[in-house]
Amino acid sequence: MKKRLRSKRGYTLVELMVVVAIMAILAAASTPIFTGYIKKARASEYLAECRAVYMAAQTYLIEHQQTFGGSEADFENLEAEIGVLSGVEVEVLGRSRGVPATEYGIVLVERDAGNWECGSVICRKNDEIWVFDAERGSLEEMKE
Repeated sequence: MKKRLRSKRGYTLVELMVVVAIMAILAAASTPIFTGYIKKARASEYLAECRAVYMAAQTYLIEHQQTFGGSEADFENLEAEIGVLSGVEVEVLGRSRGVPATEYGIVLVERDAGNWECGSVICRKNDEIWVFDAERGSLEEMKE
């Protein structure tokens, strides 16, 4: 008597379901890790852009220290020059920290009479608002 061996041609339904369940568990476990990496990458990008805007503002304010008086015309000239230097559209928010209508806003600080400097840069992108504090050199997300 010869025994016939059955040849297995595929996987059973149970084996396939186990593999799919393992893959689902791995995907669910790795998703929060990747979203954290994405947020860190965005923060690094925003920090670099905010530093560029800050440096452009500081350059303009140092070059025009004798003529910059904080008038509306001065703010408009500053916005235009920063746009040229940094390549982004910027709104000068003056002395108040608000949310800019454009992607970037600059908060100016008058240190001495007629001596202005950029105190912070506010970045509004992807429904997130980030604040670059020039004194500390740090970027923090603004909670609404």
